[in-house]
Amino acid sequence: MRQFLMSACAAAMLGAANTAWADEADTSYYAGSFTCGNTEYATDWNISRTLGGTVSVRVYYQRPGSSSSEWLDLAERSSGAEAILIDADGNPRIEISPKGDSLGARWLNGGPSYECQPFSVMRTESQKARFDALFVLLQTQDPLPEVARQVADMSAQPPIAHALPELDQQEYFQRFTSLGEEFWKSYRASLVKQAASRPLNSDEDRRAYARWIGEVSSANLHFMLRNDGLSMLLSNLQQAADRFAAASGSPSEAFFPGGGQTCQNLAAILKVDRYYDMEKLELASGVPSDYWSRSVAEEILGGLRGCDGVPEDYAQELTRTWPEIQKNQQALQALRQEQARLLALPVSLQTVIDAGLLQPDEQVVRSLSTNSRVYQRFFGAALDPKREELMKASVAAITELSTGPSADKPESAKSTEAVCSALRQGVDRSSGSREEIDTKCEAAEASIAEKVAVRVVAEVRTAFTGAVPGTPAAEQAVKLCEDLHSALDGAALLKASAACREERAALEEKEEALKCEQAIAASGASEDLLSSTIEVFDPSDSSGAALSELVCAMTKRNAQVAFSSTGVLMWEKQHMSVTIGKDTHTFLLESAEGEADWRLAAEDEKTLQEMARQKVAIERVTACFMGRPSCVM
Repeated sequence: MRQFLMSACAAAMLGAANTAWADEADTSYYAGSFTCGNTEYATDWNISRTLGGTVSVRVYYQRPGSSSSEWLDLAERSSGAEAILIDADGNPRIEISPKGDSLGARWLNGGPSYECQPFSVMRTESQKARFDALFVLLQTQDPLPEVARQVADMSAQPPIAHALPELDQQEYFQRFTSLGEEFWKSYRASLVKQAASRPLNSDEDRRAYARWIGEVSSANLHFMLRNDGLSMLLSNLQQAADRFAAASGSPSEAFFPGGGQTCQNLAAILKVDRYYDMEKLELASGVPSDYWSRSVAEEILGGLRGCDGVPEDYAQELTRTWPEIQKNQQALQALRQEQARLLALPVSLQTVIDAGLLQPDEQVVRSLSTNSRVYQRFFGAALDPKREELMKASVAAITELSTGPSADKPESAKSTEAVCSALRQGVDRSSGSREEIDTKCEAAEASIAEKVAVRVVAEVRTAFTGAVPGTPAAEQAVKLCEDLHSALDGAALLKASAACREERAALEEKEEALKCEQAIAASGASEDLLSSTIEVFDPSDSSGAALSELVCAMTKRNAQVAFSSTGVLMWEKQHMSVTIGKDTHTFLLESAEGEADWRLAAEDEKTLQEMARQKVAIERVTACFMGRPSCVM
């Protein structure tokens, strides 16, 4: 028997130079698994021979999914027809026997637990080579079910990382963890994408779709052991069944393999993961419980009765929850109807404006379920192809809108803003690029805003041109500017508002000039008198102001100025009356001694009383009329 181990290792051992663990080339590798009690262990054996001919075996073992392992350093001891592996103290630990490329083994003493069953280990490649082969599979792009099946099988019993050379252990363990996560994430994304995009237009399409569902299911057993793996698989199955049903197919007829096969499938699932969960029964049946008809449920129940490897709990739970399953089927029908409504919406800008990227009616969703999984099932990936179509059409449409004949209309700016807002909010749930959407929207919005601004500014200029203050044309021009705030926004509103401010300022100047002309005409003064000057109290300017300026300044205070004279020749007096509202005050124009022609005086008792009440000196009254700062004492 000793010669067996030596011959099994001969190809690797011949020419070994130093100790048993000096180099991987000095070692042969075996791998397998064994069971102690109800616990399964993976095991890796590294068998080596020293220069002196001694055969050494390092036996690694660990529970599946564990990151820790144990090992024994054993040596071969021949005892007649048997070969025993002993530890350093000479204690027999494992009995071995050859079986072709495998070694039969039986724990004698010191196994990891009680009631260890006989087992075998198969000749294989080194742990490093097996990991490398697995890494190649894990980096497959868009993996098919066959690749997933290989990965699942290899990952179910991966090489024991602690059996690697010490310098490789950390790196390989981290790569196995990270690549595994990325692989299953990619695989699930591929399943979701295919479930949502495979054709379902004809009967043959639907038959092919059902066959694909069966292939996928057979590759998914070990995926269940991953975090949320079971719920993810059921979610994928539900989405596939929902789409199949929406295409006028019957999931219960096309996907259901029969009660007997459901029993076998469930037994296989429980062999991988023995913990109780009714979702496993749904996966085993190939049909979500939402689509179980009474006949399907009865056939499942019949298959579960006496099903080897399946606890009675599953049949009992199906019987107990059947009324609840039926109730849930009715509730989900409303969600299917809302989903169908969204799928039937036309691919148009108006759809994006009204429903975003297919946002469901909030009242329907809120009244039926707050479960995020239910929401994602009906309004997540199932709507993504339609969302993608909407997004692409919308991006093309807003580009066309920004260059079309109606690009200078405010309605185009509003529509573009609404569509771009909906696209930006929904882009994370579609396969489009946010950068592309931002680029296209920003360009379209800027182009439309510029064209709208040019057109509206031209309309504003035209409306105010020739408009006479106080006429309907002037009123319409002012109203046009007032309405811009509800019609425009952004850059277009800024430019149009600037034009409105300029035109309204010009109109106000026209209005003041017109009031000035009218006030001068109504003042009763001659041109000579109007051109003469009157003193205005101002320490920095003693030149005064023309009486025509005073008349015009008073219009800004809604005051009317009139001139009159009394007496003749040397007794003639010039009077100036100022009417504000119902009050009229009378002043005298007296000859001034300075640069101005006149100075203001008062002898009317009413006027003098008003000046005293307001505490205004007579020499400052004209400054007040003119609105000069020197009015204030």
